[in-house]
Amino acid sequence: MVLTADVITPDGLLYIKIARLIDAGNWKAVYEDGFYSTYPFIIVLFQKVFHDWETAGRMASAVLGSLAVLPFFSLLRRIFDLKIAVVASIFFVLSPRLVQYSSDVLREPLFWCCSLMSLWAAWKGIEGRKWIFIVLAALFAGLASFTRTEGLALIPVIILWMAWVFLYRDRKVLWCIGLLMVFLASFPVIFIGPLHLLKSKTGYWELGQIGTKIPDLLEKRGDAFPALRDKDSPDGESFFTQVANNRYVFSLWETSSKYFRSFHVVLIVLLLFGMVRRKIIPYSEKEVLFLIWFSLYFLLALSYAFKVSYVSTRHGLLMGIPSLLWVSIGFWELNSRLESLAARRSWNPKLTNHLAVWFLILICLTIIPKTLQSADRGKTELKTGGIYLKGAGYAHESFAVEPRINRLTFYKGGDFINIPIGIDHSALGPFLKTSGARFLVVDERTIEESIRGFRSHIDDIGLERVDIPEFMTYKEYSFAVYRIRR
Repeated sequence: MVLTADVITPDGLLYIKIARLIDAGNWKAVYEDGFYSTYPFIIVLFQKVFHDWETAGRMASAVLGSLAVLPFFSLLRRIFDLKIAVVASIFFVLSPRLVQYSSDVLREPLFWCCSLMSLWAAWKGIEGRKWIFIVLAALFAGLASFTRTEGLALIPVIILWMAWVFLYRDRKVLWCIGLLMVFLASFPVIFIGPLHLLKSKTGYWELGQIGTKIPDLLEKRGDAFPALRDKDSPDGESFFTQVANNRYVFSLWETSSKYFRSFHVVLIVLLLFGMVRRKIIPYSEKEVLFLIWFSLYFLLALSYAFKVSYVSTRHGLLMGIPSLLWVSIGFWELNSRLESLAARRSWNPKLTNHLAVWFLILICLTIIPKTLQSADRGKTELKTGGIYLKGAGYAHESFAVEPRINRLTFYKGGDFINIPIGIDHSALGPFLKTSGARFLVVDERTIEESIRGFRSHIDDIGLERVDIPEFMTYKEYSFAVYRIRR
């Protein structure tokens, strides 16, 4: 998947840009278009081995996404048993969404790895009464939070785990207080040094998106809510439309749909078997730990949907990973029903003696085609077009580009500048002349949406069309390259 991936995501483009700025020592320039997080620093490290920036980002995701299964397996093994841990880990490795994100330049695999390491260390510290693992849990929780703001939810998850074990199950109040103090005190002790070093580079106390995104979300009032209109009831809304336009209903629907979209349909079936009508694996109080984990991320995604009227499947995966526990249980529940059926129908002993293995292989074969499928089959012309321009001698030329197609100029190589969108043609000319770019590339199908009056004022802007026959064969995009006259 890493080597055959099609086109880098827009987010990946941003992370590589930030990583390049960090590697060049342009610390303050990061604030112009991006933000600080752990992931670009990891890309810089991988780039020392894989010199191509995109390859470095993809390999970082692939390695960290692969490593994430180790703490996931260990956590399940410590809390439950080997057979549940093994099956859940296999589904973790084969989950289409997890694999797709782990093959692209995205910070999610690093976030999963740090989050699962934090939860594994926390549980080992809680069960074994070992403070050093609680410190380790704080370290990885901090790294996860600096990678994605959702990492902050690990703190209440771990605190509630402590409360459930020490206050509810074991009645050890002093242990709870002691380990909680160690956990909370570890954050400033561990991170004050690195944050102070970063401040010496940037001039600011930098907390990544924790210091910017969370205040923005708290201030939002949900103005972007996409209300529906009932075309069949011009004089009033139908009951269905009123329900759909309810912000709470919409947020619940958006969160739930993205949660289920993070699964393969076969895993959804197993999930249902693992949650209801269980026969061979009784409900256990240990499942409360994963229920706490799932519930906090569900509430987090629900709150996000309420504020911005949207959540992505990346949020769904945060709930999907703990749900793999019940997917694994569902596998064993369904397997037991197949064994009962095999006994009644007198199936071939060669099949029934290893029915669980054959059943698991069948499920894996069902999932694998979706797992190996490219996450972004479209937009390949962005990559092929950029590579063509690079081969045609434009690699070292500075391009201005319509932002929605800037991945074209990424694959071309060299510098590129995003043109401002939503402006009039009269503002584009002065911008291009001061930008230092020699060429402008746009998509003629959408440029009028970005720059009003572009087509009818090409000469006034100071542009001269460059003939590129290759682009005439493209179907998804209508690229046009212009030389900027000085």
